Amino acid sequence: TDPNPTNIGWDSHKAVDDVPETLTRELDGNESMRRRFEVLCREAQKQICSEIEKIDGEGKFKQDAWVRPNGGGGLSMVMANGKVFEKAGVNLSVVYGSMPQEALQAAT
Repeated sequence: TDPNPTNIGWDSHKAVDDVPETLTRELDGNESMRRRFEVLCREAQKQICSEIEKIDGEGKFKQDAWVRPNGGGGLSMVMANGKVFEKAGVNLSVVYGSMPQEALQAAT
């Protein structure tokens, strides 16, 4: 089995207790476009969750994180049983891998 799979599947990641500072590969560096975009997306995730919590008035988001051995991972923010929202989720994924040709054609 490849220790650094490039495919994206249910078994290609593991949950972590501590959220890493970055989900990008180390070779990308702190100033890479991918790293800067991740920072923008994390800030947007925080702001969206904060605004939803304000609207709800009672519910609070809980965070789960996961990583992939060859780089990448995700942050899942989930609120349940709020005053306004029964369930709400704001998720972020940083993934590496090959895009299937059909998906690439549909995206361009």
